[in-house]
Amino acid sequence: MTETIWENVLRAAAVTIIIGGMVLIGYAAVSMMGGETALEKIVNLMAILVFGFGVAIVIRFTLGRALLASMAGAGGGAPADPSEVIRSRLAPLVIGIGAGGIGIIAIVTVIGLILAGVDKTKLETILPNIFTAVLPVLATWVGTVLAFYYTNESYRQAAESTRQLIQPTQNDGSIADRMIPYEKITKIELPTGSTASNVQMGDVSKLFSEAITRVIIFDPGKVPAAIVRKKLAEGKTYATVGDYLKVEGNTADAGNFVYLPTKATVADGRRMLELHNTADIFINDAGASGKAINGWVTDERLR
Repeated sequence: MTETIWENVLRAAAVTIIIGGMVLIGYAAVSMMGGETALEKIVNLMAILVFGFGVAIVIRFTLGRALLASMAGAGGGAPADPSEVIRSRLAPLVIGIGAGGIGIIAIVTVIGLILAGVDKTKLETILPNIFTAVLPVLATWVGTVLAFYYTNESYRQAAESTRQLIQPTQNDGSIADRMIPYEKITKIELPTGSTASNVQMGDVSKLFSEAITRVIIFDPGKVPAAIVRKKLAEGKTYATVGDYLKVEGNTADAGNFVYLPTKATVADGRRMLELHNTADIFINDAGASGKAINGWVTDERLR
């Protein structure tokens, strides 16, 4: 409660200081028309300093509390982005101070000229000049702030949209949700003491279909040994998988797979595919080779 009272007092003091500074600036402007004395120079300098101090206090307490609230998370929610908070508060704050300040200075100057008894003919000449000088300043101030705020916001939204199109990682979830369980993999399981090279190519070809383009050969214990691809085997006369693997490109392709743990995300899987230039990821609890797998994820399932 006490803290709120002090904040209101400081806020009222800042507004009073700003208005007082504007009045002093107007007074100094009127005084300088008759020749600037040392006292008037001091008054002018004080007015500028007081005005700047008041603006600094307003910005400090307006943005400071907003930033604290954003970091704590409004209403118990997630913390907000401090830069977003500053942008949302800074634009109306600067526009308000600029419009109000310039408007008050112009009004005080006009009233001061009238009270100073300036000749009516001279006043008619001075007034258009005052507004001609003040209005461009206001327009530039407001235009600059709005350009900064909306240009940055438009850029941020465009960048976010592009990021989502290029790498849509939101709501991807666990890679385990995308995997084919071991029991449903189209595979050949090797008996103890046998190797992938001993498998008859005819047995592999029987498993190929329109939908099945890869057959996995597993060592005992659910450990991947090799991947045989339909596109590399079709139209060839390989007797065994050993003959298939004698082709250099086939050998490299058959062992081109990686491992990830079950706790990995879909985004992790996409990065692994790109990093290792592969199309196959095997999933097990440890994410390590030589261990029994829980399932298999293809590049198509991570798109």
